[in-house]
Amino acid sequence: MPESGREASEMGRDELRSNTDSPTDNLRRELEALTVPVLRKVAKRLGLGGVWNCPKADLIDKLLAADVSEVHLALEERHRNREPSSRKRLRDWWTRHSNHVYGVASVLGVALAWMALVPPRPAPPSKFVVGGKHFLESSVLAEIIATTLEHHLPDLRPIERRFGLKETTYCIYNLHTESIQVYPEYSGTVLAQHIGMEPTAARDPALHTITELNRQLTIAKKPLQELAWVADFGFHNGYTLAMERSRLEEILAGSQHTPESATISVVASLAKDLAIGAANEAVDREDCLGGINASYPGIARWRRAPAQTQDELYERLRPEEEREIEGLGPMLDVIVAFTTDPQLHEPARKLVQLRDDASFFIPYYVGPLVKRETLEAVPGLESALQKLQGCFGPAQADPEDRSDGNTAIVKLLKEVRGRGIRHEDLERCTGDDCRELRDLVEEWLVAHEVISEPKPSKPKPK
Repeated sequence: MPESGREASEMGRDELRSNTDSPTDNLRRELEALTVPVLRKVAKRLGLGGVWNCPKADLIDKLLAADVSEVHLALEERHRNREPSSRKRLRDWWTRHSNHVYGVASVLGVALAWMALVPPRPAPPSKFVVGGKHFLESSVLAEIIATTLEHHLPDLRPIERRFGLKETTYCIYNLHTESIQVYPEYSGTVLAQHIGMEPTAARDPALHTITELNRQLTIAKKPLQELAWVADFGFHNGYTLAMERSRLEEILAGSQHTPESATISVVASLAKDLAIGAANEAVDREDCLGGINASYPGIARWRRAPAQTQDELYERLRPEEEREIEGLGPMLDVIVAFTTDPQLHEPARKLVQLRDDASFFIPYYVGPLVKRETLEAVPGLESALQKLQGCFGPAQADPEDRSDGNTAIVKLLKEVRGRGIRHEDLERCTGDDCRELRDLVEEWLVAHEVISEPKPSKPKPK
């Protein structure tokens, strides 16, 4: 018989057999396709007993021996109630792990809420710049800050220096615009100039502590709230009125006063026509010549002469023929000096400070001023700056108790001047051009145990 004919014959027999199968045979085939656990569940629905230990063939026989229509109903009910396997697995997983899911969701919710409340850490500056004002002491202090940070925070290297920032307000502007990150500032300037406190109130030494000064900044107008005064170097550089001893003796002649006991009130009452000079910024400041008349009315009669620098003021105390700098203005009788000016303490100059008997001048302690955001952005910055706390002397509350610190800063400034370093030159120097000042400052910091040892100098290219 041909192959095609044989296949047709077999297909015909299969079709004939399927058509002649009884309902019981069809049910058996359906039951055989089920697993033993399913067969047991069907038997249980029919109320059949003794099925748990039966093999599959006996289970099928028991079910076939029962009412066939009931078996069909049980199977149909199973098909209706049966869930897709994926849904069943999902339901079983949820039953087992729902508590864990809720717990994780709660933790994530708390974390997200905390992240929303806590702002992210600010990004560190792309470069770190230390600023200084336009006089020698500020430049030296700025170098002390920069060198200290380079040793304790080497990741900040190279730290740039910007000496010679002209005015106090310009320093604050550069700080807010992040043109500089820190500069040395005076407590009296913060209170009287930046915050705008009346000089009569700012005279209280208790306001010049680190804690109280920072508290005053936090309650000041918004830009100032962003600033922090981190350390107190331990000396007092306030305003004072100074005269040549010989000129003072002329004024005091015939009175009971000596140059050592002379006060501002005495000189103001005895001399009606004196010329007083001050650096440009001090002329109009309320904590200086701008407000001194209220405490010393006699000074209102004195002629006022501004000057560009402190060096110019000291030169103009000399007669014109004795001056080392030519082309200056007329001679001065009195100058507004700083208590830590090296020239003020030169024995050859024979200068006398007039005692501030009305306590007009306010304390001027000095330390690093920096944005709080910068402290957050640069890890370790605050602790590194705090290593300068009391580096010149004990940070006593009363200016009169800071003589040790004043002696130390005057000694350092004299050494700087003795090496021929002038602030005019520092304003223009960059990179290793300020090497001589940096070496001197490193030696000083090592001697005062602020840094352990000088960092090795880079060899200059030949």
